[in-house]
Amino acid sequence: MKDLKNTESSEIVGHEKQKAMLFGYMENGRLPHALLLSGPFGIGKKRLALCFAKRLMCSSQRGDDNCPSCKWIERGTHPDLLLLGGANKPISVEHVREVIELAENRPYLSETRVIVFDDAHLMSFDALGALLKTLEEPKQFNVFILITSQEEKIPLTIRSRCTRIPFSPIEVSLLKQYLVERRNLDEKKAEIISNVSFGSFALAEFWTDEANIKRRRRLFECVLGVKRSSMDISLISQEISASDCDIYLYSLLGILRDQFVYSMTKDVDRLYNKDSVDLLRDRLDGQRLREKMEMVIYTMRALKNNVNRWLAFENLIYSLCEEE
Repeated sequence: MKDLKNTESSEIVGHEKQKAMLFGYMENGRLPHALLLSGPFGIGKKRLALCFAKRLMCSSQRGDDNCPSCKWIERGTHPDLLLLGGANKPISVEHVREVIELAENRPYLSETRVIVFDDAHLMSFDALGALLKTLEEPKQFNVFILITSQEEKIPLTIRSRCTRIPFSPIEVSLLKQYLVERRNLDEKKAEIISNVSFGSFALAEFWTDEANIKRRRRLFECVLGVKRSSMDISLISQEISASDCDIYLYSLLGILRDQFVYSMTKDVDRLYNKDSVDLLRDRLDGQRLREKMEMVIYTMRALKNNVNRWLAFENLIYSLCEEE
């Protein structure tokens, strides 16, 4: 599994305070039975959780890949490391009950079993109820790790039984360094991508695809008035609806924010989308800009339901293109 590769702490960019907290629990012998890693999407929470699990289950507690436990974790075959959820998929009560039943018994190989719930906010109501009982009566040989980008959706009864570790977006400078040194991007492209990725590795990886960057530019041209033909709008709407709409919607919020900042200050250094400054206007109607941002947010919410993504996105672009 990709997530189980490069799980040494030295390979993890940023989050120094969070590393110190997690590894400090191990060194002090005060390991919580449940951890809640909370922060924005795609910033490395899961990778750090797996790094922690690897070191915790390592025979030397270094996670240096030299012991059988580390090698099993790298291959994704360790019987005492259980991963549930992820990829924005719900976690069913059946899966949770299977894990809870297994967690009643001692680990097979390691002294500690680690159970990771990725996207924990997507657990069903019944799954949360089943997990709550286990957290109320924890076994000393189990460590539960809940990972979430929407902590508010997890009931307080669950959160109160976890030790919370908050995460923040990666600093732009660190993200740029990562793109240059580990993804071999040139300085200029790395700077553009790091500025538009909101501190997220996942978004940065998405924007490393040149086709996505070009599609973003065409979207901005439609919305900001450079290209407004029905054909342009229909084509870009179709392409984006077949891709990750949410990422492009966030980029729309970013360029609308930039439009406001630029019209007020003319300070390019304060923009996210510095490569699109040529599309920005010198003046704008502040009220109309606010309405446009509300339209984007409304579309984000609508796309979470069973709607026609192509039509929803196309309707949004037409609305944003209306003259002020």
